[in-house]
Amino acid sequence: MAGRKSKYNPDYHIPWVRGLAMRGCTVEEIAKEIGVAKSTLCLWVKKDPALSDALNEARDYADIKVEHSLYERALGVTVTERKTIITTDANGVSAPQRIEVTEKSYPADTTACIFWLKNRQSDRWRDKREIDLSDEIEKVSDFCVSVRRTAEKAVEDVA
Repeated sequence: MAGRKSKYNPDYHIPWVRGLAMRGCTVEEIAKEIGVAKSTLCLWVKKDPALSDALNEARDYADIKVEHSLYERALGVTVTERKTIITTDANGVSAPQRIEVTEKSYPADTTACIFWLKNRQSDRWRDKREIDLSDEIEKVSDFCVSVRRTAEKAVEDVA
């Protein structure tokens, strides 16, 4: 007896999954949106390299966009905004009247800077540093042995 036929259709599901992943959806959210269990989606991804590639590339794309935004926010950025002004005449007909262009500057954000540096250069910027004390322990051990030998020699000289 054969199992139930899969609902998976690469022509349909690959672009859908890619689009959802590019928007930043998690695997759980993607599965819910396309109407399958997370385990089913994971099985499809495992079985179809094209779906796996689409999902991974789209997630990488979304991550790169966020990384770029974080980078710009850390340094400060100026953006150009365009706003279409629409008027309505006496007959209720709306029509674009003009486009207003403005530039907005956002200053550097220290929180974004800290986040960036802690993640990109954690060896220099993380709060908790790991210090290798093996050489220091060896020096202290050698010093203790030396003190013990000196004490033993002093005891022998007194006796």
